[in-house]
Amino acid sequence: MTTGRTAAISTTGNARSAKAAPLACMRAWHSLKSEWPNAARTKERLVMLDLRQLLPSDVAEISAAFALLGWNKPVSQYQRYMDEAARGMRTTIIARLDSLFVGYVSIKWECDYAPFRDAAVPEIQDLNVLPDFRRRRIGTRLMDEAEKIIMARSRIAGIGVGFDPDYGAAQRLYVLRGYVPDGNGGTSHGTQVKWGDSVTVDDGLVLYFTKMLDSAKPGH
Repeated sequence: MTTGRTAAISTTGNARSAKAAPLACMRAWHSLKSEWPNAARTKERLVMLDLRQLLPSDVAEISAAFALLGWNKPVSQYQRYMDEAARGMRTTIIARLDSLFVGYVSIKWECDYAPFRDAAVPEIQDLNVLPDFRRRRIGTRLMDEAEKIIMARSRIAGIGVGFDPDYGAAQRLYVLRGYVPDGNGGTSHGTQVKWGDSVTVDDGLVLYFTKMLDSAKPGH
């Protein structure tokens, strides 16, 4: 599930480099955006989309990209992803278009959500595509890759999605891909929501879905 929308970037290293990185990213993104004149051209360019696992050299650029949007995705988040990957707990796939970072998705192999954890269901988390590059099937390609990786270890993939309208596109994407609610109702910050409970609608209010994976029909 995607969490966090506003806060300052947390940076490490040389101050001048920390300031220059987001400016360089902004120029590159605006330059590339101007080269997407129509749908046919978009399809051609997606052939050049590179999907690979997160590397230490990606961390600062990814954090800077989201900082420009005002989203709270600090360097420490991706350093944690790297640490969890080293311990076999997580796999994170990033997407680059013409070498430019445009999105990522993560797989948590040992979930905090008890029904997934107890059934050994891997959870797809934190699917993000930069706004200027949405509606170009980059999210679909990332989901395809995540499901392919999960399929080698599990017949079921899990995912969680928020309730508010900001998650509308994700809700539609997951349902169209064949994800269905897991039947356990919603959770609020990890606690099952029960009849009569009062909850705040924020990033912590989540409904979980599962999908049976079929190697013969990727993405369906």
